[in-house]
Amino acid sequence: MRLLAEWLRTCDCGPPAAPAFRPTRVLDVGDDGPGPKALRLHCTAASSDGYDYVALSHCWGRPTAEEWERVCTHPGNFETRCRNLPFIDMPKTFQDAITVTRKLGKRFLWIDSLCIIQGDEADWERESQLMESIFSSAYCTLSATSARGFNDGFLLPRHVRLCMPVPNAPKEAAAAAPLWLCETVDDFRADVEMGVVNQRGWVLQERVLSRRTIYFTSSQTYFECGGGVRCETMTRLRNPKAAIFGDHQFPAVMLRQKREDQTRLLQQLFETYSSLALTVPTDRAVAIAGLERRLERGGFGTAPYGFFGDHYRGLLWERRGASPPLQRIKYPARGRVPSWSWMAYDGEIQYVDVPEEEMEWLCRPAASIELGSRYSRSGRRLKIAVDSLSLGELREEPWRLSLDDPGSVDLEDLMCAVVGRHMGNNDGVQYYAVIVTTRLLQGYERVGIGRLQGRHIMHQTPRLGGYLV
Repeated sequence: MRLLAEWLRTCDCGPPAAPAFRPTRVLDVGDDGPGPKALRLHCTAASSDGYDYVALSHCWGRPTAEEWERVCTHPGNFETRCRNLPFIDMPKTFQDAITVTRKLGKRFLWIDSLCIIQGDEADWERESQLMESIFSSAYCTLSATSARGFNDGFLLPRHVRLCMPVPNAPKEAAAAAPLWLCETVDDFRADVEMGVVNQRGWVLQERVLSRRTIYFTSSQTYFECGGGVRCETMTRLRNPKAAIFGDHQFPAVMLRQKREDQTRLLQQLFETYSSLALTVPTDRAVAIAGLERRLERGGFGTAPYGFFGDHYRGLLWERRGASPPLQRIKYPARGRVPSWSWMAYDGEIQYVDVPEEEMEWLCRPAASIELGSRYSRSGRRLKIAVDSLSLGELREEPWRLSLDDPGSVDLEDLMCAVVGRHMGNNDGVQYYAVIVTTRLLQGYERVGIGRLQGRHIMHQTPRLGGYLV
């Protein structure tokens, strides 16, 4: 714990990117003095009058009904927990987080299942929109990286590290400082990047938005901030993903790069997110909302449903490789996501590798998206111009279409909305298009993307117009 405190004290990552913030509720853990300490929920109004608190990033696992009652705050136990919350009733992961918070000399701890009232839809919707401020303003984030659920804990016994003395060392060196060969345990990618907690969808924005994070893995503890990664073995590592994951002022580093590189980093971020697991599919459009808000404020413009500024290529995404077909998520009417957004689907996506040179964009989708609240009925429609497809040609070259769910559409019903064309192809002009089908009374619905040539498109004059919804 002394090493953790020293890391935090000497961290050179600078101030939080977001304004100081005080969460609506935090767990009051008392101090690190002798004897048992009473726990309780400390409730106040959300405010910019900040104070030091620690945040926990963890996996819920799959709690039973009995465990859910113990680990979650809900309307039935909220008042009681504001008075007293016995330490012994807490699951092991929470107990470890409380212990570390006290050892760091902090009094308050934010844990999602305790500080958001579960089963209260209005409270969940309000608090879930504060994730950016909660993780940005925390003194630090504790990541229970190796814990698969509430009961696993993360302050675990260490495996014995294999060491041996170096034979035949010079007598002078041996007398001053004996030399040893030790088993290497510094593997940030395996321990953290591929750790259990970082395979969860909600955790991506928690990691990106946190000012500094302490990762408790099964082999050792790592510390990450704007200055890089430090290991418990005293090794310092360079984080190759610093522009996203290690930037305490995210997305400041991205904005200093070329426009094409900014686009690639955004696409990498969304591709990574699409591969992560969510227990509730409809969280796909919510579990990244704090990150979207930071990108908007950081200079990327308004971000409706994962589409930023005038990055036209944002429309050209498809299901990844041989992954299963994408399934449309059944959002409630109030929170419906449009078909042109990857957030509307459950499954792993990738962006089309569009040539940089000699590319002509034929539409400006960002200018024609009807903006509005994520939870309102506006902000879902995209103006497009539609052409028919030459089905005879496409039947001979079906690989030119990448359909989200091939088994759910009829080739006879498909049309295309051309997004851009590449003039430098030896085989002629290559068109990049969103493949659509008619949606009764509402407009057109996206069903995939196409890499087409002129013979595949039956250009109409005037072209059909409408909305992609």
